[in-house]
Amino acid sequence: SDWSSDVCSSDLQDHVARSVQPGGECFHVGEVYRVHNPLLDHKHERTARALHGAHSNRAVPPQGGYFHGTSPAATALICEHGFDPAKWKGGHFGRGQYLSADASKASPRQYTGESDCRVLLVEACLGNVLPMERGKTPQDVLPRSRPGAGLTPEGLREMGYDSVAAPDTGEIVVYMRFQAVPRYVVHFERCEPSPPLQPPPPLP
Repeated sequence: SDWSSDVCSSDLQDHVARSVQPGGECFHVGEVYRVHNPLLDHKHERTARALHGAHSNRAVPPQGGYFHGTSPAATALICEHGFDPAKWKGGHFGRGQYLSADASKASPRQYTGESDCRVLLVEACLGNVLPMERGKTPQDVLPRSRPGAGLTPEGLREMGYDSVAAPDTGEIVVYMRFQAVPRYVVHFERCEPSPPLQPPPPLP
């Protein structure tokens, strides 16, 4: 992959700032690097064409996109080879890649490490999204013929879906390797939230 040098975009900076939700980690964006990887682009396009809704639900940064926080070493590997499904540990919605629309949720230290602060902004092709209801579990939506099974790419496609919207965490979960590819590496600095404004003292 080829990283261009510091191509800070005001649109991208604004998108990051708008994504931060109240109560999330406070930070400001420093440098932004565009990721150029023609091989990943090709595989991403091929994956998009294989989805149920090939032209729908496509989040393209800087106007959209999803955030993924990880270590510096993993960031470099993802920019070079894409996401590695063998390293997806899975979670509440099965073995997939969990992506956040909120930059502040993708930036905690357990994701980015203590000293190096960076998140990936990825382009995602979601296809036909299964919207989970708040408080529901995968077992509530899986066919009765598959008891005990978690959400898998094959199982989702049998149901007519390609990805899952998780309202409890505000995340999107994709299950195919090249549904998401890195577009920008966003370097940031953590900062303290601004103290609330105090009312002026009463007049005597």
